[in-house]
Parts: sequence; structure tokens; C-alpha cells
Amino acid sequence: MRKKNIRLFSKAREKEQVRERSNPFYHTYRWRKVSKEFLSREENQFCVHCKMNHVLAPATTTDHIIPMEICDDPYDERNFQPLCMRCNRIKGASDKRMIQQHKKKRHE
Repeated sequence: MRKKNIRLFSKAREKEQVRERSNPFYHTYRWRKVSKEFLSREENQFCVHCKMNHVLAPATTTDHIIPMEICDDPYDERNFQPLCMRCNRIKGASDKRMIQQHKKKRHE
């Protein structure tokens, strides 16, 4: 049984390696500082998506409501929302579709 667990772990690691690297913007000193400050505020302690479902999950990510690739100013806090990792991953998938649609409309 132990071998099975090891194999599953290995497959998870393979998937992890295939995953796209996040945008370099999110690794800049300025973004990390702005994000940390945003999440440190009392009103941003919990994930807004989880809260809507009556669950209190700690917010670990500052998310752009309108994806950064589409918005005018990536540092505009009116476009921020606190999310947990799970909700951020789910929203990230829908953001990719929104970005693709936005690019299509621009090229028409």
C-alpha cells in the first residue's frame, strides 16, 4: 500500500511541474508589499467567496477582480479581493476564459 501512495505523490508532482508559472508581476517587491498590506487589514482576513457560502476560510491571496491583463491599473485596490488558495485557483481558471474572450473582441 505504501508504494501506491508514493506513486500518487509522484503523479501529483508531475502535474505540478506542468503547471504554468505565474506572471512575474506577482513576484515583484512592490506587488508583494501591496498584497501583504491589503491582506493584513481586518476586513480582508477572510476569503470573500467562502464567506458568501457561510464558511470562514483565511484569505491568503490578493486577487484582481478584473484580471490584471485586462484592468487599467494592477495596483488599484478597488479591483482587489481577498481569497483563499482554493477559491483563487477556481477563479484563475475563469479568468483565463475572460482574458481569451477579451483578446478575441479586441482583434475583431
